Amino acid sequence: MTLLVISANVYGNCAQSPDPVSQPLAPDNHYATSKMAMKYMARSYMDRLRLVIARTFNYMGAGQREDS
Repeated sequence: MTLLVISANVYGNCAQSPDPVSQPLAPDNHYATSKMAMKYMARSYMDRLRLVIARTFNYMGAGQREDS
């Protein structure tokens, strides 16, 4: 199985946290554009690969150590 991690940056600068179901993709920098392109390219191989695509958001939050 292959895990492909896509950044939440593909949503661009949103006033509030995006809703992945209805929020259109709007990358506003090269990094986000490359992540979006990688997702579309990988999807063209889904019939030949066991592929999981995850769109991740911040890894930091409540309970995080302050020195992290």
